[in-house]
Amino acid sequence: MTAGWWRVAAFVGLLGAGPALAEEPAPAPAEGETPAEAPAPAPVTYRLEPAKSWLYVVVYNDTSAMASRLGHDHGVRASTFDGKVVWNTADASACLVEINFPVSALVVDPGGMRERAGLDPDGAVSDSSKETIKENMLGKKQLDGATHKEISFKATKCDGTSGKVKVTGDLTIHGVTKTVTMPMDVKVDGSSFVAGGAVTIKASDFGFNPFSNLAGALRNKDEMKLVVDVQGGPR
Repeated sequence: MTAGWWRVAAFVGLLGAGPALAEEPAPAPAEGETPAEAPAPAPVTYRLEPAKSWLYVVVYNDTSAMASRLGHDHGVRASTFDGKVVWNTADASACLVEINFPVSALVVDPGGMRERAGLDPDGAVSDSSKETIKENMLGKKQLDGATHKEISFKATKCDGTSGKVKVTGDLTIHGVTKTVTMPMDVKVDGSSFVAGGAVTIKASDFGFNPFSNLAGALRNKDEMKLVVDVQGGPR
C-alpha cells in the first residue's frame, strides 16, 4: 500500500518538472485601431530664486549731453523678488509667469553687476555716489517710490517651446502698465527652470523722464535695457 502511493507521487512529480507553458503574447492592435498615446506631461510650478538670478536694468549715460563726461552707465539690480513660473514642456502657450518686487530692493552696481552687464569698469563710482543715484532714482521726478512702491510683470502669452520662446506680458513701472515682448532662451525640465532674455524699454513710456541735471547738460538716455536672467526649482 505504501509503495504504491510512492510510485503515484513520483509520477505526479515528474509531470510537474516538465517545461513551463509559454505566455501568450499580447494581442496586436486590430487593423485601423490607433495605439494608446502616452499621457501628456503635466505643467510644473517653479519658484524663482533671487540668489541665483539676475533681474536688472541697464541705464545709459547720454553721451550727446554737454557734461556727459560726468555721467556713467549703471546696472540696477533687484536684490530680491518674488517669482513664479508654471511651465508645460509640451505647450508653452499654457505658461504663467509672475514677478514682482519693491522698488526699495533696487541696488545700483552691486558686486559683479558691471562685469555681468558688460559695462566699463572705469565707470564704477563710490558707495556714497551709488546711494545718491538710488535716492534720485526713487525720487518724485523718477520712479516716485513713495507712491509707486512695486514693479511687476505678468505674462499673458508665450510662443514656442523649450529653447527660443517669446514671452509677452504686462510690465508695470511707476504705476503705468505696458505690454512688452521679450525673446527668451528657456531650458526646463522637471527639476529646474532657467531662462534669459532682454528687451529695450523707455522711461517716458512709463510716465517719467530720464534723470537730468545741470539744466540737461548731464542726463540719461530715455532707452534702458531690461534683462531677465532667472533660475528656479520646483515649488
